[in-house]
Amino acid sequence: MEDPTGAAVLPFPVHRRSTIDETLEGFPGRAGGDAMPGSRTKRRVTVLYTDVRGWKGVAERAGLAGAGSLLEVAVDRAVAAIRDGGPRDVTVGGGTAQPVLSATFEGEGHAERALRAADAVRQAVAGAELAAHPGQGFEACSGLNTGDVVEAEISGGIPISFQAVGTVRMFATRLQEFAGPGQIFLSAATYADTAGRARVRSIGPVRTNADGDTSEAFCLTEIVTDEVPGNPELGRSSG
Repeated sequence: MEDPTGAAVLPFPVHRRSTIDETLEGFPGRAGGDAMPGSRTKRRVTVLYTDVRGWKGVAERAGLAGAGSLLEVAVDRAVAAIRDGGPRDVTVGGGTAQPVLSATFEGEGHAERALRAADAVRQAVAGAELAAHPGQGFEACSGLNTGDVVEAEISGGIPISFQAVGTVRMFATRLQEFAGPGQIFLSAATYADTAGRARVRSIGPVRTNADGDTSEAFCLTEIVTDEVPGNPELGRSSG
């Protein structure tokens, strides 16, 4: 497993509850020109966040070196499982004892591919067990959210491009943090976009941002081979 590397982030001047159009108004257009200050495009994506938990228990049984080796195996398997789903990108971050994997899926069937990747990660991580302690190892906790990514290009002497995906990632991260060992939590948007492939149970409203907004979320109970006939609501369970 390669050491995670950081990425430089260019601050994007946004305002509380602002839209991308309002943000673009903060940038001047070309001097003396009639052109708009920028252009924007929008596309639908699904974001997956997974953290690998269980370091303390594994370290107590296998020692720090043994836990480190097993965690490396678990993360490598998780990354491979995500890549099999054809994401646009995969990133490994977080701390050395509790790494966090993130990926963005776009294009045809992006929500279903992300959902299946999350399930594959769960199985891959659970399969990395201590040889001397069968059934003891790490567990994946995942969150999925679907939404629109807005890309904006600011006109000027030197064209600058920005990508606004923070809101989509924010809720996926929150769901990942709330998920328990081996659980996969998904937003209502992801559930709707999986076209009946997911059987779920509601976990009720979950806070989506610092402003206190909430949205219903779900815990995955099963991925079905065939679409749930008719209304996707048939895949929901209240229990």
